[in-house]
Amino acid sequence: MIYKRGHTIDPKGFYIVEISTANQSLYVAAYSAVGPESFVIHFKDGEARDTMNRFGSDFNVMAMCLVFRNNRLVLRNPRHLFPGNRVNS
Repeated sequence: MIYKRGHTIDPKGFYIVEISTANQSLYVAAYSAVGPESFVIHFKDGEARDTMNRFGSDFNVMAMCLVFRNNRLVLRNPRHLFPGNRVNS
């Protein structure tokens, strides 16, 4: 495991976020701190590399970009987190 911290993920609330890499894959998991819900995003091969590059391998920023849409965990582009910042565009 590379990263594990608590984050508020809109609009559902507080989750424990775990981000790890293994065998050219990137895993982003979120576990509810108050209930049985859990969600996983699995990126493979090129998509995993592209995602790591987009976030500059910064797992904290990656966790801050998590949101729920239609009851699915989604990773937003980091430029939405820092409007006006041209880094990672």
